[in-house]
Amino acid sequence: MQQVRNHGLSLKGVWKGILENSRTNTDGQAYVQHFGGIEVPKMNGFPGETEVIRVQVPKDLVSQGIMGKTSSLIDKQVECFIWVRAYPTRAGAGFGYYLENNMDCVQLLNGQSELKKAS
Repeated sequence: MQQVRNHGLSLKGVWKGILENSRTNTDGQAYVQHFGGIEVPKMNGFPGETEVIRVQVPKDLVSQGIMGKTSSLIDKQVECFIWVRAYPTRAGAGFGYYLENNMDCVQLLNGQSELKKAS
């Protein structure tokens, strides 16, 4: 029997990798955030114009090795399962994209070769 997963939102595009962003909070303590990049066609852009959407990677996925797992997906078409978080700002409101907190949140789109195990 095949297991069915109900995902909320997904982004489909070209996986650009994961980057680290060092920040300092209001107490002066340093911390690191990780973001995945997904290249998608730009809304209302010229033909072929793209933009990279930053999706925050949960700390649990970083500690489980998501960076190594997704390194072979760079420049390939993927589907990323995400959720959106809204938050207040001084100017009104904002939102951020976050990867689902499971290791299968970034997957190759159908028709592409599967991931190969590292030797």
